[in-house]
Amino acid sequence: LNGERKTISRVDPATGKADWTGELGRRAKIEASPTGADDKIYFQDFRGALFVVAAAEQFKLLHVAEMGDEGDDQLRATVAVSQGCLFIRTGTKLYCVGL
Repeated sequence: LNGERKTISRVDPATGKADWTGELGRRAKIEASPTGADDKIYFQDFRGALFVVAAAEQFKLLHVAEMGDEGDDQLRATVAVSQGCLFIRTGTKLYCVGL
């Protein structure tokens, strides 16, 4: 995940080469660590937009959900996964979303 360029890449761990790199089409910086679950990659930007990307052979942005609160501009929370649920934190709320 490149927060400055607003891109995400799938990298082959054996070679270190990128299988693909995808543009996220957003302006807000991204510093949260990506989380993998259910064959998807989840992460959010500084303003609380939650990205869902397929962890597949080709880049595919599945969904973007605006979850941030008004005034959020420094979010760095990583999406957590437990017992079939995603836990997503914004500036003032904690969401639980079933997979």
